[in-house]
Amino acid sequence: MAKKLREWPVDRIERWPLDKIIAYERNPRLHSDAQIDQIAASMRKFGVTAPVLVDENGVLIYGHGRRAAAERIGLKEFPVAIARGWSDDEKRAYRIADNQLGLASEWDMPLLKLELGELARVDFDMPLLGFDAVELTDIMLPPQEGERADSRELNGDEQKRLDAAWRPLVKEWEGLWRGARDRGYASANFVRSALAVHFVRAQLFGQDIPRNATISYNLHRMAEIGDAKSMDDLFAHVLGDDDVLHSLQFMTGGAPSFDKLFMGLAIYSHRMPQEFPAMLARDLIDEFCPKKGAVLDPCHGWGGRLLGFLLSEAGSYTGFDASDQTSAGVRAIADDLLPFATGKRKVTLTAAPFEDVTLKEAAFDFALTSPPYFDTEKYSGDLSSWRRYKSYDKWRDGFYAPMIESVSRALRDGAVFALQVGSQAYPLEDDCRKISARHKLAHVATRQTEIVNNQTGHNEGEVVVVLRKEARVGKRSRAVRVDPALEFGRVL
Repeated sequence: MAKKLREWPVDRIERWPLDKIIAYERNPRLHSDAQIDQIAASMRKFGVTAPVLVDENGVLIYGHGRRAAAERIGLKEFPVAIARGWSDDEKRAYRIADNQLGLASEWDMPLLKLELGELARVDFDMPLLGFDAVELTDIMLPPQEGERADSRELNGDEQKRLDAAWRPLVKEWEGLWRGARDRGYASANFVRSALAVHFVRAQLFGQDIPRNATISYNLHRMAEIGDAKSMDDLFAHVLGDDDVLHSLQFMTGGAPSFDKLFMGLAIYSHRMPQEFPAMLARDLIDEFCPKKGAVLDPCHGWGGRLLGFLLSEAGSYTGFDASDQTSAGVRAIADDLLPFATGKRKVTLTAAPFEDVTLKEAAFDFALTSPPYFDTEKYSGDLSSWRRYKSYDKWRDGFYAPMIESVSRALRDGAVFALQVGSQAYPLEDDCRKISARHKLAHVATRQTEIVNNQTGHNEGEVVVVLRKEARVGKRSRAVRVDPALEFGRVL
């Protein structure tokens, strides 16, 4: 006769205050700060997907890393399963077994490579997966026939020999890079017509559009400063600075892959400004904007939010940008993709600084933007806000505050403004909330996103601040749908 299973702890999940969940003093499993950061980033992205296991007194049996990550991101409660009636020896044994049993499994490497490749293709935030950069390189870029994997540390003479082989390659890449503006496309894979294919695949299969897919519509982005230096500057430094050359080798995984220069990753502080994720824009629009509603984008940037609009159920999109060149590129994106969009759509783009624009009051159902972060990313154009306002205080008072005030006036009562900001040296989020409170915009939520901010030196994601236009006295406000799962840090 089969032995009856004992009561399952997970049959009854409860939600406990975090301070009631107690770490086991002799827990033999170590969790580094880096691992806790990874678990916290995963919680922000996917939410809390599993409870911790405690005994009747709240002492942890498994889940020490999850509890530490929950505390790090500010959760006040956490789901728990309770091991009722377990002996001290059973609890001690399961703490070890829970960790050790997982180590006994192995990866099916061909299938793992396929899955990782799908995620990399849509620019998924790969650090969330728990692999470090070297591990990912070893898995995703195995040596081709006749090549040697970068599996060992090179001595000085060997590194010099490798560098000597790279320098002529980089010199040829410089010619390709410089010639992109004359050709009108970045590379064979980054031509304008490729964006339409990405767009239709997003419609049909729900696959994200790579954040670099719009590059051929705004090739001047290759010279824009996204970190301390632009990617154009890279070629002025890489041949004369071994540290820059080695950073380039690492970023490409040691393989001669020119297209990886367009991935938006920093190469020794050289980086292009990043694009707003199209599917994130689509999800925000569909959550907060009524069907066929009007979307306002005060700083339309490279076109990521336009793509999100064209994938959404909204009806019109109005965008502004201070650069004539950038606005013309995004206009071309709209012209090329509108024939593929479903339903009736209207796109209005204006090349003008948003702080100089006067909008009709109560004309929009939703506003979404990612403004420039003062001088963190230095965009071209004489009217760019970092050029017009020479200090952060002047930028805040001359651009940031007028933008928020103008958006508030342009929104209908009860409408939402989703403002994406990064964790920068400047207090963008704090100032946003202070300014918004003065202009009838109530703070609803601050959501973590999958967008990693390279400026901070760690993997802390950027946030979307959700603000709601307050109704006038005597007038009811529209309800704003806020996902209750956000309580556990889930992003869109």
